[in-house]
Amino acid sequence: MEFSYRISEEDYLKAFNPKFMGRTKSVVKTILFWIIILACLMVLVTWPQHSPHRAPVVQPPATHRVGPSHNAWDYIEGFGPLLLAVESLVLVPVLTPKLQRRRYRKDPAMQGKFTVNITRQSISVQNSTGTFHRSGWEPYRVWYETKGVILLFSRPAVHSLIVNLAGLSESQRDELRGILSEAIPKKLETRDAS
Repeated sequence: MEFSYRISEEDYLKAFNPKFMGRTKSVVKTILFWIIILACLMVLVTWPQHSPHRAPVVQPPATHRVGPSHNAWDYIEGFGPLLLAVESLVLVPVLTPKLQRRRYRKDPAMQGKFTVNITRQSISVQNSTGTFHRSGWEPYRVWYETKGVILLFSRPAVHSLIVNLAGLSESQRDELRGILSEAIPKKLETRDAS
């Protein structure tokens, strides 16, 4: 089975933002949410102890204790890691697509036309920029499909190949899925495979 395609910036972004990673992100967000809740509870418990507006404690005149002074820096120092976690939770979803767009625009191989020849024994990929690769299926360990794009991951879990399905008929897509299922049995399940 041989076909040609181009990878648009949108396809590239879809490939690097798979739905199966959304589950991992939701777990991380849940963990960070509970860490924030626990930190807020700690603040609520300790804040009255250090508040200057609390009722004065009557002590005998012979013992006059002066407690440690707490300033804003002590609170920032104590909650710095929490602030960094919240900042990363906010900045990572914003910066990741920008970095991916930049990587796509700087890579001339992504701008070219790909010609892929897939058989049950091997895969070969040729790009209009002069890149050519031919191998058996052994280097690939897993594949998945999302929103008209199939991704093949190689053994060291590096993003190996993006295959755009836009130009294929439904029967060709089914044939390609069959070849991939035989050659690379492990398919990652996504919530939104189409």
